[in-house]
Formats: sequence, C-alpha cells, structure tokens
Amino acid sequence: SVISEAEDYVEESDRLYHADWTGGRYLLPNDEREQERLEIQHTFLRSTDPLLINGLHRAPLPAGLQKVLDVGTGTGEWAIAFAETYPSAMVTAVGMSPNVMPRETHQNCNFLVSDAE
Repeated sequence: SVISEAEDYVEESDRLYHADWTGGRYLLPNDEREQERLEIQHTFLRSTDPLLINGLHRAPLPAGLQKVLDVGTGTGEWAIAFAETYPSAMVTAVGMSPNVMPRETHQNCNFLVSDAE
C-alpha cells in the first residue's frame, strides 16, 4: 500500500530518508531536521517575497475559489496557512511523508499520504 511504502525509511549518515531515495524519487531527508528547515524556509519566503499575495501565492485567484491542491506538501505549513487565509476553499495536501505532516489542521484542510508520481 502507499501508506506502508511511505512509512518505509532508511537511515544514512545520521539522517532519515525514504527507503527508495537512492532511486531518485525524493532525494532530501524527511526527518525532524528537514522538517525544521522546511518550516524556516516557509516563514522566510512568506516574509521576504514582496510579490506573494497574502504571503502565499503569486497568481490571482478566481472568485469563489472552492478547491486547492498542494502536491508535495511536506510539513503542510503552506496548506494550513492557505486554509486559514481562505476559509471558503477546501485544501487537499498530498505528500509522501506522514511523519512530517501535521497531526492537527483546519476543517477545510485534508492531508493525504500518496506519491504524486
């Protein structure tokens, strides 16, 4: 199953990776250190990119936006922030690493463990 594959990890050089990381599917670690790096990156980009609308996106959104898909969600920081900012939109966040996905989220934000490939 996708979930059992997603929870299959290997340790290399004191870092945790997906078991198939050497096959080129996802080269970055998915451990706590990587989660912290992704959270810092998210905060940095939201606060420093003057072109981001509400610190989240560059493209204008259609009126009455109802569904949003975040592929490769990682820690889910972006999906949660988008769900908070646009409560009328249903956000679906897809990622391969259940160990870095948030345990709690908003009612308009769902997380799925899956490989988008």
